[in-house]
Amino acid sequence: MGDTAGRPPSTGSHPAANRRKHLRFQPADLELSITKQASGLSRLFGGGAKENISVGIYDLSEGGMRVSIRERVAPGSTVAVKFKIKKFNDEVAVEATVAWIIPHAVRHEHFIIGLSFNKPSASSQSKLASMRSYFTSPQFRNKSETSKRLKPPPGPPTLEDDLKKLEVSDGQSMD
Repeated sequence: MGDTAGRPPSTGSHPAANRRKHLRFQPADLELSITKQASGLSRLFGGGAKENISVGIYDLSEGGMRVSIRERVAPGSTVAVKFKIKKFNDEVAVEATVAWIIPHAVRHEHFIIGLSFNKPSASSQSKLASMRSYFTSPQFRNKSETSKRLKPPPGPPTLEDDLKKLEVSDGQSMD
């Protein structure tokens, strides 16, 4: 079969292909920040720049998220994730491990990564569950569909456009 380390999990139609514990959803109106964690002596002395490397979010769950970033990070690396949820006027801050990374198919200076949350607090888990309930509710979907119909013609490509392109090429080899 080949080595799949550092690659996203399969999203094929076979039931065993998606073994996630948590339902993924697409949130709206989030301010996302992802920063690399300092390591070694830099961490010991509190050094290391805390630059936000996030570009955008594809999906989220209680267990992790898929995001676009502007800098390569190694699978297994730890990052700090913070996002503000405008709808709830609240913030979630968690530490996460990079599960996989692939080059962005369209924006070659960006990468798409899968993050697995590292022991989120009970408060963070509760906030994430509330977000899932809201963003997957019929009320939100109806509101979202209405706003899509009312939007002006599309501009430059968005993360959603890129996601659709990646889904189309999902069955192709990533080598």
